[in-house]
Amino acid sequence: MLIEVVEIVLIFLITTYSAIFLSLGLWVIQMKQVSTKLSNQPEKLEAYFENLTQRKVFLRSMANYLFIMLVFSILLAMTFWREKPIYAVFLFGWGLFHLAYKYWQKKDQFHIMIQKKTKNK
Repeated sequence: MLIEVVEIVLIFLITTYSAIFLSLGLWVIQMKQVSTKLSNQPEKLEAYFENLTQRKVFLRSMANYLFIMLVFSILLAMTFWREKPIYAVFLFGWGLFHLAYKYWQKKDQFHIMIQKKTKNK
């Protein structure tokens, strides 16, 4: 019983931090695709990156994180937790909680960062 609990906690932690890392990688891949797609149209590419605010980057990063957590939850439900798929639901819920808690914990910093960009415009 204790080993199972430790195993689940380790899987939650590893999955959470892997999702953070992979969501940033996914964001880099998305930006690479945009720059490749618009490489022959430098005006549109420049306009795209000028319109890319910190708020948009922040929201896209959060969406990527949730997408990666959902994929991890589905994969773990289909492989490790076949008998107990509720663990996968809890894993995704943990991902939502982690994201909300980190946002709440650093809300002032995010607001300053977002407002700073809008004041410069």
